[in-house]
Amino acid sequence: MNKSSQQPAKVSSATLSSNYTKKIALTVGGAALGVSGLADAGIVHWGPTDLVGVDLTISVGETSDPILWDIDTPTSTGTAEFNLFVNSSNSDLVINNSSGGLKGLTINGTSVSSSLYLANASFAPLSPLVAGDNLITFTFDLLGDVLSGWANWNFSGSDFQITEWAYCDADGCSITTGDTGASVPEPAPASLLLLGMGAAGVARWKKRKQVAAA
Repeated sequence: MNKSSQQPAKVSSATLSSNYTKKIALTVGGAALGVSGLADAGIVHWGPTDLVGVDLTISVGETSDPILWDIDTPTSTGTAEFNLFVNSSNSDLVINNSSGGLKGLTINGTSVSSSLYLANASFAPLSPLVAGDNLITFTFDLLGDVLSGWANWNFSGSDFQITEWAYCDADGCSITTGDTGASVPEPAPASLLLLGMGAAGVARWKKRKQVAAA
């Protein structure tokens, strides 16, 4: 049947009353959930699918193509917080924070300075970097705000790659390592209680209205 020829469905007053009652209950419940602060907002996450086409890999001997790690806009040509490169004189893998954007950095729980040798000329890892996945935590300056985050750096015998990271985009806020902002937490018991109280209140109001009309 053509949708334009269909007649609007008739809705009884009883149905309207029921829907209105449900709407009030949901509104009260929604307000309760908002008060509990459950939303996992403010987490900016860049994973492997987001980084397709972004060159964040450097290989042994690749002295002319450094990694410019721009934490907040990896798909643009923004200012990199720091860079990683193969030293042209000794072929060591080096991390450098010449831009000053990076405020703090730990690799596998060890705090490191702004300039550090991560691997030797044959790409054997130097402490605290290890073969395989490396857990990184950091803070960086973004337009005057100090933001914190975590990252995964993968190191093999011939390649170094930044594979994933996330940060909290509010000044001074903290982020749990591994948090991507994708989880949807369950309502807290207090929120569920407020939702139940809201629904019960609407039910009592409706009952009193029916008694008064009788």
